[in-house]
Amino acid sequence: MGTLYLWVEDKLLCPLVDKVCCPGIRDVLGQDRLAGEEEYIVKNCLVIIDVQRGFLTDDTDFVPRKIRQFTESMNFDHIVATRFINTQDSPHYFFTNWKKMMDPESQRLDEFVASISEKVFDKNINSCFGEEFVTFLRENDITKLFFVGIDTDCCVMKSAFDCFDRRIPFEFLTECCASTGGKNIHEAACEIMKRNMGLDIVK
Repeated sequence: MGTLYLWVEDKLLCPLVDKVCCPGIRDVLGQDRLAGEEEYIVKNCLVIIDVQRGFLTDDTDFVPRKIRQFTESMNFDHIVATRFINTQDSPHYFFTNWKKMMDPESQRLDEFVASISEKVFDKNINSCFGEEFVTFLRENDITKLFFVGIDTDCCVMKSAFDCFDRRIPFEFLTECCASTGGKNIHEAACEIMKRNMGLDIVK
């Protein structure tokens, strides 16, 4: 049975093996990569969700500044971003006839976010967990995620719940998130996540 070491909050914790408190790690890294007796020091990743021109409003325009402060206070092995690109086959267009975020200007990432992101994942759905994103996690031995971005109540929350369901360790950083629906919507989403995922995850 292989041994996996989990890197959390700058500490190398005790081995997690097959029966494990975090079985989702096996899905991310792949069963074949955990065979044998090799040890892995796995890495963390900041995931910046949809901090784009079209989502930066009076209720959300502080988010890039908060992300900058956070990245200056903590080291990350990887920083990536997602970019929502609305299309005619997107769920938002199909179900609600929502036609925003369809032009290049509104889709453009905030300049600071673009400058620190090593990779950008385009999507037309809420979650970041597309095939390309999961492959990136596997190829880079990433097994802890930190979520920030816009909208708290939509794409950020959906990505967090998908991470939760996959049993991958993560944190949801509420001070670096916001909603175009306003502060009340943001706070309601945070309460929903705290109730369902716990205060150790939603901070």
